Amino acid sequence: IYSLLMAELFNTLYDNMSYDQSGFYSGNVFTYITTLNYTLIIITSFVIWIVTSFLFHLFATLFSGDAEFKDFQKLTGMAYFVSALCFLIGIFMVGNVKITQGSISNLFETEQTMKTIGWLINIAGFAYYLVVIPIVKYLYHINWLKAIGAIAIPMGSIYLLGLFFAKFIF
Repeated sequence: IYSLLMAELFNTLYDNMSYDQSGFYSGNVFTYITTLNYTLIIITSFVIWIVTSFLFHLFATLFSGDAEFKDFQKLTGMAYFVSALCFLIGIFMVGNVKITQGSISNLFETEQTMKTIGWLINIAGFAYYLVVIPIVKYLYHINWLKAIGAIAIPMGSIYLLGLFFAKFIF
């Protein structure tokens, strides 16, 4: 549900922008690109869920936790409820975005509704990790510090790796 709501949020935003605007194409190529984007959002969010859940499981196990990955996978899937709710609110808010000629390039900087939607998306991700910490603690029977570490270490490593690639590779 989370993946579909995320894809639908961006699709709704694209639909709002699809009228003719300088530098913005709304023909068949644009339709193919948005369809591809919709599909890739669903696939990548599923892959990210599997990979991050595995990393959390791995670190919880390294911190002397004991639980089955399939049980953890089920619970982390349900933890996306909060994030899905934020994306659902964002979908309803997208209709209030005012797009004017030439405003697409700085839409997130100038449009207050888009700033709020961006804030909701960030909160959705943060809320997910806050919900997963107690799941790790109680499912793996480890203390709070180890549960926080099982989430923070993989996410911090991914963040730092992203900074490295942004600075030195791209």
